[in-house]
Amino acid sequence: MGRYYVEDLDLYVEYTEQQELAGEVPPHYVQVNEDGSLGTNPQADQFKKYLKDTDWYAVRLVETGKPIPEDILQARKLAREYLSR
Repeated sequence: MGRYYVEDLDLYVEYTEQQELAGEVPPHYVQVNEDGSLGTNPQADQFKKYLKDTDWYAVRLVETGKPIPEDILQARKLAREYLSR
């Protein structure tokens, strides 16, 4: 179970591990560390990293015209949708 801080509402909420794994924690919720300090949102961090790691496909498309694979396009779309919630 994870505890999260919602800055815009100034409140704390809890999510089960199952909810965390299912990606139900909104990206702007910040995880609270065991010592009470604020951490990050691991799911959002993972999606941001994926987008950063696959940005080169977009550069390749612009520079060479070679299309981005469909599975990469779909995964990037899902990541952006999650992060824009």
